[in-house]
Amino acid sequence: MTSILRTVCLAGLMAFTIPFANGQDICRSEPLTTALARIRSPALPETERSAAFENLANRYLSDTGTDWLEIKDAFLTLMTEDPQFFFSHMATMPSVFGKWLQDFQLNWNREGEVSDYPERKALALKSLQRYLERLATHQQMATRFRDKLEATQPQVVD
Repeated sequence: MTSILRTVCLAGLMAFTIPFANGQDICRSEPLTTALARIRSPALPETERSAAFENLANRYLSDTGTDWLEIKDAFLTLMTEDPQFFFSHMATMPSVFGKWLQDFQLNWNREGEVSDYPERKALALKSLQRYLERLATHQQMATRFRDKLEATQPQVVD
């Protein structure tokens, strides 16, 4: 009886900690600092970083308790440190991005604490502006390249 109970307990414990083959953890109780560290680590494979981001995003959507502030701060940190990763993943999750943008307008101060939120929000907005400028520059470069490529193509006359 004890061996069966032990086996069931171990199987249950392992179900919450074993990562899937594609890098996604089914453990939703991973500490936020660990999740953010996995997302921010360039040494990890992109699939694992993406899975950690997706888990954090899903947790953000479903959390109404104590973690929402830390998750929003994690998104803000990621947005300023790695905007390419942040925006490319947020683009695939419109509900998460919409909720985050709504919450971005709110003051994230905790009661009784001094916050650096205005400075962090200003940094995030600058990061967003730089990212959008880079996208516009890349789009202009791609358009010029396409135009040059089309100009060098031989014209087919019927």
